[in-house]
Amino acid sequence: ATTEIYTLSLHDALPICRVLSSLFWYTDAVAQTFIFCEAMFLFTALTSHLFRDRGCLLFVLWGWLSPLVWLIMWIGSHIITDHLKNRSTCWLEADNTTYFYYFFYVPYAFYLLINFGIFLFLVRLLYSKYQSNNVQTNRTGNR
Repeated sequence: ATTEIYTLSLHDALPICRVLSSLFWYTDAVAQTFIFCEAMFLFTALTSHLFRDRGCLLFVLWGWLSPLVWLIMWIGSHIITDHLKNRSTCWLEADNTTYFYYFFYVPYAFYLLINFGIFLFLVRLLYSKYQSNNVQTNRTGNR
């Protein structure tokens, strides 16, 4: 029995590497987006009577589809830069063109700031509900 060993050349492995690096960035962006979607779901569940019966389909769609916009811009910018500079890179290695990662870091920073704002608002809301419930309990207990 003969065993053939198949080795990939750099040219053959390049599309696989690009797909895997794109999937890495997509899954990372989806994780960050779903943290935002969970915060927005909790925010709307506690504050709004309008969206209470709508469920979470809007948040699920936002969590899966909005990172595709970032990914498409990121892939497009890599393809254009590779074409302009006549290079063929895997898109994982760090080089002097770090502006690619702003397609992911700017939305990350936006989501982190919004999440922190929602967190502070929800802590204040829950504390005020606790205080009002505590005051009502004390009023009825003093009779």
